[in-house]
Amino acid sequence: MGNIQWFPMYVDNDPALDGIEREFGQVGFAVVVQMFRYIYHGKKGYYCELNDEVLSSFVDKLRMDSRLTSEGCRSSGWRRVSEILKSCVKRGIFHTGLFEKYGILTSADLQKNYLRAVKRRQSAEIDARFMLISATDLPKNVKIIGELYDNSEKMYDNKNTNKIRMNEEEERNADAVGGCDTVKEERSIVSYYLQVINPNISKSICDILVSYQADGMSYACMKEILDDCRNDNHLNWSYISKVLSDKYNSGIRTIEDYRKARENFQAAKQERGKAKGKRAYQVQETFTRVDL
Repeated sequence: MGNIQWFPMYVDNDPALDGIEREFGQVGFAVVVQMFRYIYHGKKGYYCELNDEVLSSFVDKLRMDSRLTSEGCRSSGWRRVSEILKSCVKRGIFHTGLFEKYGILTSADLQKNYLRAVKRRQSAEIDARFMLISATDLPKNVKIIGELYDNSEKMYDNKNTNKIRMNEEEERNADAVGGCDTVKEERSIVSYYLQVINPNISKSICDILVSYQADGMSYACMKEILDDCRNDNHLNWSYISKVLSDKYNSGIRTIEDYRKARENFQAAKQERGKAKGKRAYQVQETFTRVDL
């Protein structure tokens, strides 16, 4: 059996999970947590298939009606849970690409928690097709089943930029033309965010990052902004989002724009510091006579 008996819950605000709760209310949050439990306590422990049979079983565990109506239609409870889980996939709570390709629900966090829980067992297994973490990070007792696949890239679709995901033929054509491959560049900024800021990116954050590039902010500019945020130990998305918004609204589009604005800011900051120091040490030149 691959299932585990416990799993941690993060207390930091998660934009994707917050979005589910705004869209579906507390029942949305409850369905996500219960699906985590369902996966962890399932046969595999780190993923589950999402077909009609599994979904009906899951809805039954929630004590919601999963029966077919007399007209052959699914119950409102079945449809509600299905909508919530599909929204979770769109928002990146579960890996979009693996759901589209294999019809499974999993994520990098689910797999990390699973591996953390089974590292003291005599042996455990993980399917190579579904791995979202590096093989070098696996505990020694975990056996990889099958041939390794590269699932490191998040395969999100975005209506503003057509598709971030490109098949091999499109990539070869782009290289042959020698033109500017904006789609590959957009995918790179999401990948770079995963590497330097947070490996658990939500769909909403992905869309925002891509939208800035679609509106003209270059990859090099965004990359340097992320680097500065990381160097200043500001890894919270709310802070990064505000920085990106402020820079974009001030007309910054290229790395040259950003560096010039940063130099101007530092110069102005130094001038303010000099002026403040000068006022602090300025000696009063006139005195008022006081008769004792």
